[in-house]
Amino acid sequence: MHVAKTIHALLKRLGRVVRLARPRRMSEHARRARRLGRRGEALAADFLRSNGWRVLARNVRLPMGEADIVALSPDGVTRVVVEVKTRRRVAGQAPRSATAMPEESVTSRKRRTLLAIARHLARANGWSSVRIDIVAVEWGPRVATLRHHAGQVGRFRPGSC
Repeated sequence: MHVAKTIHALLKRLGRVVRLARPRRMSEHARRARRLGRRGEALAADFLRSNGWRVLARNVRLPMGEADIVALSPDGVTRVVVEVKTRRRVAGQAPRSATAMPEESVTSRKRRTLLAIARHLARANGWSSVRIDIVAVEWGPRVATLRHHAGQVGRFRPGSC
């Protein structure tokens, strides 16, 4: 820390303003949302495994963004980048989001990001077939509902991108 303060003081004398990295505090709302998202991703991974999928990785971070789940489909050939969208539903209460269904919240920007992630993973790993799916998780008062949308965002062969 002493070295960082010294460097900071030197840069300040040179006329450059820098900020020391400080851990950000998350609001209670943000912590709850993150916990809910993690629970949804865990449930989606279990759902895929129970349906014959092999989960290769979770929360893959790349320069262009993050893939929630990367999995091998039951056919044993197709690699799938899975985007998980999770929402909480309270009985008798209108949804807070402008979109009623979790899967509807995948924007065109997110779709482009997912395509870039899938292309990168396909090229880096030599995959012959890649698809992008969405798994929607809705937590109700007593039970969670999952909907799997296969190929909803895109499907391609790396040679064609």
